[in-house]
Amino acid sequence: MTAQLFTINQAKHLLIQPGMPVKKVADRLGFTEQFTFRKYFKSHTGISPTDYRKGKTNSTF
Repeated sequence: MTAQLFTINQAKHLLIQPGMPVKKVADRLGFTEQFTFRKYFKSHTGISPTDYRKGKTNSTF
């Protein structure tokens, strides 16, 4: 598993945790700026961290 894939998988796991702000997810993954994390996440997934979270928390699965 590449480092990028590992980081994205960790981010996805943290983003679905209730009560964890995106800024805290970014901090936990070693990003100094939330903006940098957002760009990184979006470039690897095609959606923003907030949109990913909304899609997962509104899912009926």
